[in-house]
Amino acid sequence: MPLSHELFRAMIDVATESMIVRDAAGRIVAWNQAATDLYGFARDQAIGWRADDLLQSVPRVEVAERQAPGFWTALITRQTVKRKTVQVEARLSALYEADGSLGYILEASSQVIGDGAEARGREQYRAMFQHMPIALCSVNSDALTPYYASLGINDRIDMDRLLLEQPAILQRVGELCYFEELNARCVELLGATHQDQLVGKPVAFAFALRPDTYRKIVVAGIHGTKAEQETQLVGIDGRVRDVLLACIRYQDGRSRSTLTGIMDIGARLKAEADFHRVSAQFERASRVSFLGEAFSMIAHEMSQPISAVAAGSQSGLHWLEQDPPDFAAARLCFSRNLSHAMRARDVIGRVRDMAEAGAPVLVETSLSELVADATLIVAGRSRAQRIRIVITDNTSPHKVEVDKARLEQVVVNILSNAIEMIEVARPQRRLIEVILDDMDSTVCCSIRDSGPGFQPDRLAGVFDRNLVRNKSEQSLGLPLCRAIVEHHDGRIFASNDSPLGGASVRFELPASFHSRKRALVDQIE
Repeated sequence: MPLSHELFRAMIDVATESMIVRDAAGRIVAWNQAATDLYGFARDQAIGWRADDLLQSVPRVEVAERQAPGFWTALITRQTVKRKTVQVEARLSALYEADGSLGYILEASSQVIGDGAEARGREQYRAMFQHMPIALCSVNSDALTPYYASLGINDRIDMDRLLLEQPAILQRVGELCYFEELNARCVELLGATHQDQLVGKPVAFAFALRPDTYRKIVVAGIHGTKAEQETQLVGIDGRVRDVLLACIRYQDGRSRSTLTGIMDIGARLKAEADFHRVSAQFERASRVSFLGEAFSMIAHEMSQPISAVAAGSQSGLHWLEQDPPDFAAARLCFSRNLSHAMRARDVIGRVRDMAEAGAPVLVETSLSELVADATLIVAGRSRAQRIRIVITDNTSPHKVEVDKARLEQVVVNILSNAIEMIEVARPQRRLIEVILDDMDSTVCCSIRDSGPGFQPDRLAGVFDRNLVRNKSEQSLGLPLCRAIVEHHDGRIFASNDSPLGGASVRFELPASFHSRKRALVDQIE
């Protein structure tokens, strides 16, 4: 029966069920009003499309596989024009030409609602979803199944490594997954005024600042596990929110979605930041108080020998000016001056020993372990300021022979300076990178930040004690860093060539003797 026949078209149009007619290639050639009501696509929008492509059918209706006239049914999951998932029960019939070739596939379908209990369960779920006191959203990920299949991705692959090596895959996954449903709190959290602004929108924009979080969610989805992390989301209004995010993947019929709960933790992080700021103020006040007491002690201890040296010198000059000069008396005065000077030297030595906490104790250790320990010391402050510290370890098994406490202080000082500079400048990107690598018999550590960098006119003297990096920072820790590194036969450099746009401090240390010996033996073998 030709499709142009007016009676056939009228029968399709007056049908109360969704009626779709496709040709042998699967393209839509007829589409009634009920189909528009169910799927949202107007007739002229649907005509000419392959039905499975337009409606994202799972499973697909492969018309070419029908070899004989017949009637069959299928339960199919599809997407509407607003990218909402619907499940339909389809009844299909193949119509053949006189020569036996496939002519058309006629489909009548209706949405599966379920029995009364199922419908009530869905209503209760939707009521809970919409009125929960936390932000909730459902993210549709049906398109990932064919995409993963095309790339040969399955749950046995190292997905985390794959996404790190090929970030374009992660970007594409973010474009294929879209918001399916959101409650009012989630709509508000993501900077929208109505759910329609977000439904059908790919989720990639929300993770623009934290692709590492989305990578963990994708990896968890592959393995069917829960993902939970404190992170940052970007709303459609451009605002950045600090959130606690938890995701779990589930399957509803043939549709795969990810249910995501989001809690705004901005107030909590602000309270933590305030606490760390007050703690830092108390620490500075304590340090100033200690310095005041220390200087008072030094002044008291030094004043006596210095006064005695001055008085002895005056007496010695007096005896030398006599006529004739009394050399014996002058010699006695200057001998006493020598003992007073030795006493002053001992006072200075005791103060230096107190500051340096005794003689260095050298042990063989890996630089990566030392950096990890130092990072833990500043972790609370960096987290309070929403500053990420990323460590990239490219070192071989080389180790260094160092005083762990002192070299750890070098890393802590450099990290603290970087954190303080980022706090002052408040850049949009708040990141510190620690790069560990080695060259021949040298182990290197580079610390780069996204802050304002060193003042260009003072860069040459960055390790001088009177350097002022900016109005709020004197960087007195950097001269100490140089002294400690050089004491370990190392070198330290500073520049403004950080790829992050801020300062870069790099120090190099010789690998330990045993480490170099092992490397040489490995090369010979």
